[in-house]
Amino acid sequence: MHGNGHTDPICLKSSDNHRKSKTLSQKGANKLRNQLTKVLQAEVKGNDAKTVKALEQFRAVAVDATIVTEAEVRQVLARDTDALIARLS
Repeated sequence: MHGNGHTDPICLKSSDNHRKSKTLSQKGANKLRNQLTKVLQAEVKGNDAKTVKALEQFRAVAVDATIVTEAEVRQVLARDTDALIARLS
């Protein structure tokens, strides 16, 4: 999150960087990006409960080994998502 309480756009870049480095398939990157879009839409509306729900859904995709094949990448995405959820809860 930025200092202003908003989700950090670095999360968006993360899926692109992993896709480019071949640690994430295009399909996986698209699923993560779609979930992040839902997070951002909820956040823009100022609805913390929906933002948390969308983050939880993102996390479920991020830790799915069939989507994100590298364990280290899954761990980083889960850790960062958990931190964002904790800030909003």
